Amino acid sequence: MSTTSGPSSSATISTILVRPVPQDPTNQTTIQTVYTPHTISQNDSSGLEWIASPISATLGLPLKAARYPGENGKVPNKILLGLFLHTDPEDLETFGKIRYRKMTGSVVLARVDEQAMTIQDVEPLLTYLNSVSAELYQYCKAEFANEDERKRKAKELAAHLLTREAYERWRAGRQ
Repeated sequence: MSTTSGPSSSATISTILVRPVPQDPTNQTTIQTVYTPHTISQNDSSGLEWIASPISATLGLPLKAARYPGENGKVPNKILLGLFLHTDPEDLETFGKIRYRKMTGSVVLARVDEQAMTIQDVEPLLTYLNSVSAELYQYCKAEFANEDERKRKAKELAAHLLTREAYERWRAGRQ
């Protein structure tokens, strides 16, 4: 007699642990980001509070993030904030703003589909989103003559920065 059961408790998920490490423990303004390949069991994964990143999916790497126990729990992990950009240019109230700001300490990243990934997949995406965040921050602070101009600029930025093609062009230019 044969039976089928659900996933084994020993099944694991490929993740990347992203840790902020202050260069000077007395001053947390200069922070190095350390990326470490990591695996967690599906059991442990189900206990984490995962937050999906729509922009990472748009750019071709559908990620989710969760706080992970570890040292430096209060150190800001700012490299991850770009994962949570509001990217809908039709919503002028939120476009270009970060929707989830509480990223401190160690954070684990996994693909939404739980497929394998590498540091070489994740690090460039986070670097790109960080630079995009800076441009979108300037947009959010800018003064516009009217709502039409604001909407036109939002659509222009979205088409120029927030597409898979834009990310791939940027990545090709780094090599």
